[in-house]
Amino acid sequence: MKKFISAGLLFGLIFLMAGNAWALLIDEDDIVKMAVNPHSKYQRNVSSEPADYNAKYKMWNYSPGTQDWKLYNTFCLEKSITFTPGIEYYVDSISDYAISGGPNKNYDPNNLGDLISDQTKWLYASYFSGAFTTLASNGGTYLDINQTDSSGNYVAVNSTDGTYVKNLVQNAIWYLEDEDDALIGEWEFFVNSLDYNTNDFSILANWDIKAANLAKKDINGNVIDVQSQLVGGLNPVPEPATMVLFGVGLLGIAGMGRKRTKK
Repeated sequence: MKKFISAGLLFGLIFLMAGNAWALLIDEDDIVKMAVNPHSKYQRNVSSEPADYNAKYKMWNYSPGTQDWKLYNTFCLEKSITFTPGIEYYVDSISDYAISGGPNKNYDPNNLGDLISDQTKWLYASYFSGAFTTLASNGGTYLDINQTDSSGNYVAVNSTDGTYVKNLVQNAIWYLEDEDDALIGEWEFFVNSLDYNTNDFSILANWDIKAANLAKKDINGNVIDVQSQLVGGLNPVPEPATMVLFGVGLLGIAGMGRKRTKK
């Protein structure tokens, strides 16, 4: 009987560890809708889910169990591929790779897709951790990709609210993911700033950041890649009860080892 108990504790320990592998409740085949975020605010509330922040885009994920839509703030990984707001898509995959888009600088030779760079993940985690609050308050200039001058260059736009920060971050992500080299200055702003260490990826230890690769099917059932959105969440902190079970599991494993040693 004790052997069964010990085995059960071991199984429970493995289950608890596996249960914390992905911080967001979004998975393959989930139904989602996309929208451009109309709000200009940049909020900081580190105790909240990222949905409390105003990012560049919003994604609603339908939950069949509760029959409601869970909101995620997102950034776009693919500048050349667009989505239609309000149309239902499905999640083809959740991974470290964007399925479509430009030939990412970290392109995987095994054709898994465009690997999300650590710098992109750093921008996402820093944004949703509230690191750019002062930046949003001070305002600044970003490149508006929807406006070009007579030479075909993006028009610089000045803003003193959250619109500045979310557009600056989005443009920097597009540069990092090799979508548009003309946006290099947006990323260099962070690199050259004394306020940010873009080579310190320690913040990523607390985050789980992935690409949600969206798709749709045509009338013949063929899969069409729609867009890849950057999504993420804070890794869950174990509750006291979970830590107790973890400790009991370790004791059970230690006990099994001692018995085998005595034999």
